Amino acid sequence: MKHIFVFSLLMADITEAQNISYGVRGGIPLNDAFNVAVKAVDPVTRAQIDAKVATNRLVIGPTMEVRLPLGLGLQVDALYTRHKFTTSAASNSASSWEIPLLAKYRFPGLLLRPFVDGGVSFQRFGDVVNLVTTLNSDRSRRGFVMGTGMEAHLAKVRLSPEIRWTRWGDAKFITTPSALLNSSSQFEFLVGLTF
Repeated sequence: MKHIFVFSLLMADITEAQNISYGVRGGIPLNDAFNVAVKAVDPVTRAQIDAKVATNRLVIGPTMEVRLPLGLGLQVDALYTRHKFTTSAASNSASSWEIPLLAKYRFPGLLLRPFVDGGVSFQRFGDVVNLVTTLNSDRSRRGFVMGTGMEAHLAKVRLSPEIRWTRWGDAKFITTPSALLNSSSQFEFLVGLTF
């Protein structure tokens, strides 16, 4: 009976220490999601067709975090991005959703708390019908993610700028007239605003 009482007290303490925060996370990608791997040649003129890839400079989506004791936390984001592929003949676009699942550690501090986080990330490309004619069996990819930043407490709001790096698996997208490869490394500057 004594063990049950002690366990109940510990669980009550942990439950009180937990804090769930919601908000929005947004920022900018620091590199493009795709690279042009093969430049096509015009069959008539034999000239190379100039192809360009651009990632929209906005990443945004909801975020949720469960704060645990000892500076630990679990975080999940749902980040949306648009991508653009342009040749001299056409311009197409695609979108992607990235879902990083992160474990976070906050270093001690009063108003400013540095943090590190790491985990796995899942990305799914949508609206690729116009952009991609053939792709590997899946429009998804997985990767390992790491980040570091600083959290500031401003009244009831938490502001957390962060630099995040993701190492992706190598899914290959084939387009006409060029072949696109997913960038294997992704760098982002993100700012979270949570309540």
